[in-house]
Amino acid sequence: MVDSRRIGVAFSGGASPSEIVDCVRLAESLGYESAWVAEGHGGDQFAVLAACAAQTSRILLGTSITSVFVRTAPTIAMAALTIDDLSGGRFILGVGSSHKVQVEGEHGVPYAKPLTRVRETVALIRRLAQDGRVSFHGETDLNAFFASCEQQENPALRGQPVIVVQTPTDSAVAIAASYAAKGFGIKTGTVMADP
Repeated sequence: MVDSRRIGVAFSGGASPSEIVDCVRLAESLGYESAWVAEGHGGDQFAVLAACAAQTSRILLGTSITSVFVRTAPTIAMAALTIDDLSGGRFILGVGSSHKVQVEGEHGVPYAKPLTRVRETVALIRRLAQDGRVSFHGETDLNAFFASCEQQENPALRGQPVIVVQTPTDSAVAIAASYAAKGFGIKTGTVMADP
C-alpha cells in the first residue's frame, strides 16, 4: 500500500481554477501531503493557491514553478508571503527559470543568464521576506533598483516560506546548498545553466 502522507498532486493545465480548488480539497481529505500548481496553464497560480489556502487546513501548497523571468522578485515575494500567511505557513515557493520558448515566445522577455537570474531572484525574495526592503545591484536586469514589500510591515507576513530552486547543474545545486546552510528552506530540482 502507498503511504498517501508522502504523495502530492500537481496541476498544469486542463482543470479550471475552481476545479483545481475542488481537487485540492479532495486530496487533503484523502490524506495527500501536498498540492502544486504550475503557472499559466491552469490560471494564475498564486490566485489559485490562495483559494486553496482558504478551503484547506493541512495540505502543503506550492508553485511548480514560478518563473523568475515573467514576474518580478518583489511581486513573487509579496504573493508568496501572502499565501504563506493565508495558509498558516503551509506554502512552498517553487522558483525556476522556466525555458526560452515560453519566456521569449509567450511573454516577450529576453531569456538570458537563467541560473544567475534564479540566484539573484531568490536572494531578493529572501531579503524582502526578512527585512521588507532591499536595494540590489546584480548581474542581470535585476540591477540597480530599490524594492519594497510594504505589506511586510505586518510581522505575520515576514515568514520564511520554503523556496524550491529548480536547476540541473552542479553549480546550481551548490547555490541551493549554500542557502540551506544559511538556514533558508531551500531544496533543489532541475533547469538550464547559464550559457
